[in-house]
Formats: sequence, C-alpha cells, structure tokens
Amino acid sequence: MDDWMAGLIGGLAGGAVVLLLQLLPASNNRDGVYRRHLTNEEKAQLRAGQTVTKTHRASSDIWGKHHYEGPLRVEQLPDGKLRFTPFGIWQQTKADGRIFGTWEYTGIGQETIARAYHPNGAPDVVIYRVPAVLQGDSREERVVYFKLDNPQDTAFVQHDYYKDNKSLKKSFWSYDARGKQPVPAGWKFTR
Repeated sequence: MDDWMAGLIGGLAGGAVVLLLQLLPASNNRDGVYRRHLTNEEKAQLRAGQTVTKTHRASSDIWGKHHYEGPLRVEQLPDGKLRFTPFGIWQQTKADGRIFGTWEYTGIGQETIARAYHPNGAPDVVIYRVPAVLQGDSREERVVYFKLDNPQDTAFVQHDYYKDNKSLKKSFWSYDARGKQPVPAGWKFTR
C-alpha cells in the first residue's frame, strides 16, 4: 500500500476517534443540552430540593442523525446551580436504529469506556483510561482497534498519557493493551 494511502487511512481512523469522543455526552460539555431537556415537573422537583433521576434522550447537536440516551441524575447544589451526572450505560444510535456506539460510566470520576461499532455490529474501536504513574495521578488512554477480518481480535493499540488534560509524553502504538509489544519502526496504520 502506498504511504499516502496508509497515511490517509490512519488520519481518517484517528479523525473518527476524535469525532466519536466529541459526540459522547460528557457532563462538562453537555450541561446546556441536559438543562434544555428538563421538563417543568422535573424543574419543580429540583426547586423543592429533590434529586431527579431520568433517562435522557436527545439528538446529536452536530447532524441530528444520531440519537443518544442513558441514565442521568440531576441535583440542585446549595449555590442554586444544577449538577448533571450521567451514569450506567449509554447508547448512541443512528436514525435507522443501528447502534453506532456505547459508553459506560465506570464510577471513577467522569471516566467512560467507549465502544464504536461497524454497520454490521462488529466492534471497531474501544477507548478507555487506566491509571498511569508518570506524574502522580496521570492517566493512560488506550484506543484499541480491532481487526477488520476478525473483529474479536485486537489489531493494535494507541497509547496516550495525560494529566490535567495535557499530554505527558509522545503517544505510541503496540500490538497489545499493555504496550509490551510495540509496533516495529516504519510501521503504517492498516487493518
């Protein structure tokens, strides 16, 4: 395969992961969306000091062709602001009902395990974070790509290290989740 084609495929795959992360409803950038979907009854419950637990359903802000839903807890804080806490398992579906992706809130902060699927339902990518000891409480983010011809088998893994949303070192690729089998020099992104 030509180098430009491998680069194009790698760039498209990386872009797809970034796009998937933008579509996921993390509470720090979705508060306005969550707030717009509160009913008058739910607002009254919050004013009365009650916690609201609901299934949040909405269309994607980007195209409106994706829909997502999952369990959401809403609380009014002492300063009057609302806290939106997604939990459990959420799904993102296409307009035709096909599952595009899922994410599961792990119960550790706002961390999730995100999964993207091919149109036939086979796994494409899994994104998750694990603790890393580079600078105290840093995190390693692993993006696991599955083989196209055998989606139950890992093709390769991208490893990135972050602390306070800043990269700590250059990312690297390996054939295993722990990073013990790095890809060889000159390796190109292909599945």
